[in-house]
Amino acid sequence: MAADLTPITTFAQSWEGKAGSVVKDWITSHLELIPSKVGYFQPLRNQQTVNNHYWLRGFADQTSYELWASDSDTYQDLLLLELEIPIAVQQGATYSAALTVDRVTTNPIVVISPHYEIGYNYKSILIDTTGQTDADYNGTLLIERSIDGGSTWNRVGTVTISPKAMNDDTFDTLDIGPYLLPETRSQGIRLRASFTVSDENGEVTAYSGNVTFRDITYTSLNLRWAAGVVNPIVAADQLHLSYYFTGLVQRTLHITATDGTNTVSTTFTISQNNYNDFSVLWDEEDLVSTPVFNIGQNGSAKIVTLEAYLTCNSGVAGVDHESDHVTTQLLIIPSGDTSNTPYLLLQNVATTAPSSTTARTVKRLSLPTFCSKASTST
Repeated sequence: MAADLTPITTFAQSWEGKAGSVVKDWITSHLELIPSKVGYFQPLRNQQTVNNHYWLRGFADQTSYELWASDSDTYQDLLLLELEIPIAVQQGATYSAALTVDRVTTNPIVVISPHYEIGYNYKSILIDTTGQTDADYNGTLLIERSIDGGSTWNRVGTVTISPKAMNDDTFDTLDIGPYLLPETRSQGIRLRASFTVSDENGEVTAYSGNVTFRDITYTSLNLRWAAGVVNPIVAADQLHLSYYFTGLVQRTLHITATDGTNTVSTTFTISQNNYNDFSVLWDEEDLVSTPVFNIGQNGSAKIVTLEAYLTCNSGVAGVDHESDHVTTQLLIIPSGDTSNTPYLLLQNVATTAPSSTTARTVKRLSLPTFCSKASTST
């Protein structure tokens, strides 16, 4: 509803809905009515309103006001001027934007895909003499990024957002993946919500406080079997595990080995500063004393299937990121075996990690490798 621009003619007239400019003109035009002895006015912030009315009270000085405030009946003669001012609820109203998120912002976050969602709750609030109510204004979410520890911030995007009701604590989602730099450690994302109110007096913009995530790492999380599988492994040899990894964070390598009868699982810790891309080979040579899989023979050849994957902390308590699972098959033969039986082995079969609603699916399947026992190699 547009503000009332009709001039005010008396102090007794209601100012409900009047434009701020009209109220200003009325008060300015009657300043000459204020007695010259008035040297101090009671601050409006110290008043309690009654039916949305204030009083303009004048005193000779601040000391006189303080005496009157201590006992208005006893010191009523110190009150030189008292004018009742009816003020509408909207006059003096202020606006506020509130922004909260669904996680602790100081916890490190690890992103391993182009999409990473953060929950946020935005409210536009009207604050007046009656309290706080929904202002119901759409807002603008400013997204900034820092790659120098927060010393400088660069604007990387804005998103139009809808307000939640005052009693609604649910979250909408924001995908911050597009605003991150790939393969980069310790970058920051800063969010701030705002909305603008326009009236006859101009525009007023309300801002929320900043929500800042200062430790976000965006990296790939992958692994690949590195050793050859063309030739079989003789039982007298030790089985060494060799993989290539990616990732800029500390990871856990999970490996399960099975021959169809026996199954053994183990884990290894991969530091954040090593094996960050496929250029460096990881070869676990400590397996002589504690092998992942006992390759002893029972007189016949067997195929050993290795399933490996990586996990890392996501930054959300109880939730880990998980890489694709990579499956590789190895042929192990007894020492002295000279038979010529071929075997079909699968190498670097990558399958996606299953979710609560989807099964594991194949993402990558290398061409099968024929491995003949006659072409043995140690």
